[in-house]
Parts: sequence; structure tokens; C-alpha cells
Amino acid sequence: MSNVALIVASNYKELIEGHSAVDEPALLQHEFKMLGVDLSLCSFSDPSIDWSTFDAVVPKGAWDYFLDPRGFVRWLDRLTAMGVRSINDAELIKWNHDKGYLVDLWNAGARVAPFTYFPQGSDPADVVTEFKAEGWDRAVLKPSVSAGAWKTELMSARNELEIESVASDILRGSGLVVQPFFEEIRSDGEWSVYFIDGDPTHAVVKSPKPGDFRSQAIWGGHTRAEKAPDWLLDATEKVLYAAPFLPTYGRVDGFVRNGEFYLMELELIEPYFFFEFAPAYVLSQFAQAVVSRL
Repeated sequence: MSNVALIVASNYKELIEGHSAVDEPALLQHEFKMLGVDLSLCSFSDPSIDWSTFDAVVPKGAWDYFLDPRGFVRWLDRLTAMGVRSINDAELIKWNHDKGYLVDLWNAGARVAPFTYFPQGSDPADVVTEFKAEGWDRAVLKPSVSAGAWKTELMSARNELEIESVASDILRGSGLVVQPFFEEIRSDGEWSVYFIDGDPTHAVVKSPKPGDFRSQAIWGGHTRAEKAPDWLLDATEKVLYAAPFLPTYGRVDGFVRNGEFYLMELELIEPYFFFEFAPAYVLSQFAQAVVSRL
């Protein structure tokens, strides 16, 4: 029997409790077992694990990698040195773990939602200057290495000292992404389109709770299944294929403005897949895509 490690956050049960309709790691364990694969739930930071005993690792549930990004990258490098396959590929994950990848996608021609990227160590005063130069009334500040809207703040241009303080805190630990506030996410919701082996499988729309701007369930956001129109599937597929190489699995997030899709995030590490909103075969399709690479 093959042995695969599914990377999960050490507190993943706590993270999904009350916020998720299903336990995705448990679902995947059952599905992999049906394919003759033992799927072990592991934390990437667990020093007691001998990773060489696994045929592959799948970081899909590594919802805490952003708390120790340097350790996460070092772990990926150790896997590569040991010849242990990562699915998605370790080099693709390293590229995707910092939102500086948005610059690459922008340069590749993807329609990325307007943003400014400040590398770690930048002067926080430059963030205030950017606010003024762009004429933004409100903008969102977030670490370039983050998940689940961690340390993500909606700031008003009137609060310059607060902007500089938040930027300073973020820039000590990572780069910083600044984006104007996109009202479409609050009014219409944010699309998430899921892919396996380059093919779209299903889509959801996530909406913030009234008065908030964060669409994640942990912040009170609401998610619904939605059939993505063909033009939107084409737009999200172009984003996926603009990555350095095709991932086994992925999620494309963004919003629609004036009939055009704008990318917010390409998630190739640990997307929650909303299997509860997907056709019944998608869970098996995911497992088979991973097993085919063993």
C-alpha cells in the first residue's frame, strides 16, 4: 500500500469546527483508502516525522504554513533533497506561498486586481505615500504571506498614522500587498473556481457578512454554490495556465467588474475545496489525480 502524507494544521479540527460543513481531511482519507493508499495526517513542523517513509506529501491542509513561512520553505527543500515528491510540486508551492507571485502573473498578462507590492523591509511611510498618489479613500493592507485574512486590515486614507503603524508591523515579517477596496466583493461576492489537472470542477461565491469586507467563513462570511458562466471559466483558466507550470489542484479567486474577471488570488497550496458544493465525483477525481503521480 502506498503511503501519502496529507499536511494539515496542527489545530485543523478547531479551524473547521463551526465553519465547515465537512471534514475534508477525513473525506480524503476515506477516498484514498479506496484507491489503496494510506493517507496520514501530518504537520509539516512535526520534528518526529521521517518524511522519507512517504511516497508523496500533499500540503492541501497546511492552513498554518504562513505562521512559519521560512520553516515551511526549508521543509519543502528537505523533501526535495530526500527525493520525496510534493503534490503540488515543491517549486510551484514556493513560488505561490508569497503573494509577490501576483507581479509575475501581472507580467504574464493576467488581469490582476489593482495592487501595489512592497517587499519586506520597505519603508512604511511609502505605503502612506502610495495612498495619496493613488487617491484611494480606503484600501486593504495584508501580508504577502498570509491566509484566512490574517493581519488583513481595511484602512481609511484619513488615518495616516494607523496606516504606517499597520504597514510597519506587516513589513517586519513579510512583504505587503496594498489594494484599493473593491466594493464588488461586498455587493456581489467573490468567485472561487476550482481546478484539477487544469480542468474546472466547480465554483462557489463567497460574500462577507454585513458591514465586513472579509469573505472567509471564520469572519462570518457566507458561501454558496454557483455555476460559473463559460466566459468566467475561460478567464480563470487563463490565470491557472499563467503559473510557471500546471498544478495538480488549485483555486482561482476574484471578482467581476463591468463584465470582466479580476484576479485576487491564485491558491495552489492549501485551498479548502468545498467538496460539499461539488459534484459527487470531484472528491474521487482529486484523489485519483494525486495517486496518478505516485
